[in-house]
Amino acid sequence: MKRRKNLAIMIVMCIVVVLTWVMAPLIKEQFNNQVYKTLIAKVRNEALPANLKIIRSVERKSDDVSGTSYTAGFSGVIIGNQGDTYYNR
Repeated sequence: MKRRKNLAIMIVMCIVVVLTWVMAPLIKEQFNNQVYKTLIAKVRNEALPANLKIIRSVERKSDDVSGTSYTAGFSGVIIGNQGDTYYNR
């Protein structure tokens, strides 16, 4: 009888440990989302839209043919602006 009780306790403890191990990351994510809610919103609304990719376009014209080509360019982040001029880094 005592042996069954000990076995049942061990099984319950193992289940609790496994559930804790599986659920801990989910609980931590929910906790961080609540704690950093305003920071996440600020990043989503201000920082992400400031990312940009600059592409260089070259227009070529010769005799009867004209065309435009595009290069891969580079990426950056807007760090400031004055009027309609934006500065990136």
